[in-house]
Amino acid sequence: MRRPLSADAEKIRGEIKEMIRETATEKQTYSKKVDRLRSDDGRIMYAGDALSKKVVELRDLLSIGTEFGWTVWHFPTAEDLINENNSMYLVPLSSDSTITPGGPLTEGYLIHITDKQTLSSCATIIIYMR
Repeated sequence: MRRPLSADAEKIRGEIKEMIRETATEKQTYSKKVDRLRSDDGRIMYAGDALSKKVVELRDLLSIGTEFGWTVWHFPTAEDLINENNSMYLVPLSSDSTITPGGPLTEGYLIHITDKQTLSSCATIIIYMR
Protein backbone atom coordinates (compact mmCIF):
# COMPACT_ATOMS: atom_id res chain seq x y z
CA MET A 1 0.00 0.00 0.00
CA ARG A 2 1.31 3.43 -0.97
CA ARG A 3 -0.44 6.69 -0.30
CA PRO A 4 0.63 10.31 -0.71
CA LEU A 5 1.20 12.35 2.43
CA SER A 6 -1.17 15.20 3.21
CA ALA A 7 0.25 18.71 2.95
CA ASP A 8 0.59 18.89 6.76
CA ALA A 9 2.35 15.51 6.92
CA GLU A 10 4.69 16.47 4.07
CA LYS A 11 5.62 19.66 5.91
CA ILE A 12 6.61 17.66 9.01
CA ARG A 13 8.49 15.10 6.87
CA GLY A 14 10.43 17.98 5.32
CA GLU A 15 11.32 19.33 8.77
CA ILE A 16 12.56 15.88 9.81
CA LYS A 17 14.57 15.58 6.60
CA GLU A 18 16.38 18.84 7.44
CA MET A 19 17.37 17.40 10.84
CA ILE A 20 19.31 14.48 9.28
CA ARG A 21 22.87 14.92 8.00
CA GLU A 22 22.43 12.65 4.97
CA THR A 23 19.24 14.36 3.77
CA ALA A 24 19.46 18.00 4.89
CA THR A 25 19.53 20.48 2.05
CA GLU A 26 21.10 23.12 4.29
CA LYS A 27 24.03 21.25 5.83
CA GLN A 28 24.54 23.69 8.69
CA THR A 29 21.04 23.10 10.11
CA TYR A 30 21.26 19.45 11.17
CA SER A 31 24.07 19.17 13.72
CA LYS A 32 22.44 20.28 16.97
CA LYS A 33 18.97 18.84 16.48
CA VAL A 34 19.55 15.07 16.69
CA ASP A 35 21.80 12.43 18.17
CA ARG A 36 23.65 10.36 15.60
CA LEU A 37 24.69 6.81 16.55
CA ARG A 38 26.84 4.80 14.14
CA SER A 39 26.80 0.98 14.34
CA ASP A 40 29.87 -1.16 13.64
CA ASP A 41 28.54 -2.00 10.17
CA GLY A 42 28.12 1.67 9.22
CA ARG A 43 24.37 2.08 9.69
CA ILE A 44 23.39 5.32 11.40
CA MET A 45 20.48 5.61 13.82
CA TYR A 46 19.07 9.00 14.68
CA ALA A 47 17.44 9.91 18.01
CA GLY A 48 16.81 12.82 20.37
CA ASP A 49 13.97 14.84 21.84
CA ALA A 50 13.46 17.23 18.92
CA LEU A 51 13.42 14.38 16.40
CA SER A 52 11.13 12.27 18.58
CA LYS A 53 8.55 15.05 18.81
CA LYS A 54 8.48 15.49 15.04
CA VAL A 55 8.33 11.75 14.25
CA VAL A 56 5.47 11.22 16.72
CA GLU A 57 3.66 14.26 15.30
CA LEU A 58 4.03 12.76 11.82
CA ARG A 59 2.78 9.35 13.06
CA ASP A 60 -0.33 11.05 14.45
CA LEU A 61 -0.97 12.95 11.20
CA LEU A 62 -0.64 9.67 9.28
CA SER A 63 -3.19 7.98 11.59
CA ILE A 64 -0.75 5.22 12.43
CA GLY A 65 -1.69 3.80 15.82
CA THR A 66 0.22 4.65 18.98
CA GLU A 67 1.12 0.94 19.28
CA PHE A 68 3.65 1.55 16.51
CA GLY A 69 7.11 2.56 17.64
CA TRP A 70 9.54 4.33 15.36
CA THR A 71 13.16 4.52 14.33
CA VAL A 72 15.08 6.66 11.85
CA TRP A 73 18.00 5.04 10.02
CA HIS A 74 20.47 5.78 7.28
CA PHE A 75 21.64 2.60 5.51
CA PRO A 76 24.94 3.02 3.60
CA THR A 77 24.61 -0.49 2.15
CA ALA A 78 21.63 -2.59 1.09
CA GLU A 79 19.89 -4.19 4.08
CA ASP A 80 17.07 -6.63 4.69
CA LEU A 81 14.21 -5.05 6.64
CA ILE A 82 13.24 -7.41 9.44
CA ASN A 83 9.44 -7.35 9.58
CA GLU A 84 8.59 -9.91 12.27
CA ASN A 85 5.04 -8.65 12.85
CA ASN A 86 4.23 -8.41 9.12
CA SER A 87 3.30 -4.75 9.39
CA MET A 88 5.74 -1.90 8.90
CA TYR A 89 5.27 1.65 7.61
CA LEU A 90 8.07 3.46 5.78
CA VAL A 91 8.45 7.18 5.16
CA PRO A 92 11.39 7.86 2.83
CA LEU A 93 13.63 10.83 3.64
CA SER A 94 16.03 10.28 0.73
CA SER A 95 15.42 10.13 -2.98
CA ASP A 96 16.33 7.25 -5.27
CA SER A 97 15.72 4.53 -2.64
CA THR A 98 14.02 1.25 -3.44
CA ILE A 99 12.77 -1.85 -1.70
CA THR A 100 12.95 -5.23 -3.37
CA PRO A 101 10.58 -6.64 -4.43
CA GLY A 102 8.37 -3.63 -3.59
CA GLY A 103 9.81 -0.99 -5.91
CA PRO A 104 10.74 2.68 -5.52
CA LEU A 105 10.43 4.51 -2.20
CA THR A 106 9.09 7.84 -3.35
CA GLU A 107 9.51 10.87 -1.13
CA GLY A 108 6.18 12.29 -0.04
CA TYR A 109 4.55 8.86 0.32
CA LEU A 110 3.76 6.44 3.13
CA ILE A 111 4.48 2.81 2.25
CA HIS A 112 3.02 -0.12 4.20
CA ILE A 113 4.85 -3.43 3.86
CA THR A 114 3.75 -6.81 5.16
CA ASP A 115 6.66 -9.03 4.17
CA LYS A 116 10.45 -9.09 4.07
CA GLN A 117 11.96 -6.46 1.79
CA THR A 118 15.53 -5.46 0.93
CA LEU A 119 16.27 -1.76 1.17
CA SER A 120 18.70 -0.22 -1.32
CA SER A 121 21.98 1.37 -0.28
CA CYS A 122 22.17 5.03 0.74
CA ALA A 123 18.54 5.04 1.91
CA THR A 124 17.39 7.16 4.84
CA ILE A 125 13.93 6.30 6.17
CA ILE A 126 11.56 6.57 9.07
CA ILE A 127 10.29 3.14 10.07
CA TYR A 128 7.13 2.70 12.13
CA MET A 129 6.78 -0.84 13.49
CA ARG A 130 5.13 -2.81 16.26
